[in-house]
Amino acid sequence: MKKTKKITLFIISGIIILASIFFLVSCYVKQLTVKDAQEYYNQGIAYFNEGKYDQAVRYFNKAIEVNPKYAEAYNSRGLVYGIKGEYDRAIQDFDKTINLNPWFAVPYSNRGYIYLTKRENIPAIQDFNKAIQLNPKDVFAYYNRGIAYRDKGEYDRAIQDFDKAIELDPENAETYTKSLNLAKELKEQGEQ
Repeated sequence: MKKTKKITLFIISGIIILASIFFLVSCYVKQLTVKDAQEYYNQGIAYFNEGKYDQAVRYFNKAIEVNPKYAEAYNSRGLVYGIKGEYDRAIQDFDKTINLNPWFAVPYSNRGYIYLTKRENIPAIQDFNKAIQLNPKDVFAYYNRGIAYRDKGEYDRAIQDFDKAIELDPENAETYTKSLNLAKELKEQGEQ
């Protein structure tokens, strides 16, 4: 009986030691995984900034492979796809980003811009609305929503958004003012 008790205690001790080792190794691997994903992401950003989009995608893919919940990597890869004219892939990445982090305003604005590029003004406006709701200082969302409203013939709303963009970013007022003046001219033409 004593021998059976010793064997049982030995087995239980072994299981506890193995479980502890497994836990420590899994914690260490998880830290490496997050760190590796960040390094891949940073490399992707460096290539993105150099205009080397294929290499950027390669590194964003690696970051996502290591950490499938890396919202920023999906968002950045979506930007690259948008630049390359791969709009459906860009939208998929922005959808995934939003799914992972619905409180992140940037992918709404980015997806809205892709819809605007595709001349799909209604979903573009919806995304810009959400981006502005999450970040009321998102100049990009106001400006692009103004373009979508202008394209829809909703000139008063376009003018309001261009005015807001100028208010939020007076250093780039010249860019926004051109769109504002065009919206005012189109409104006047429609009233004649």
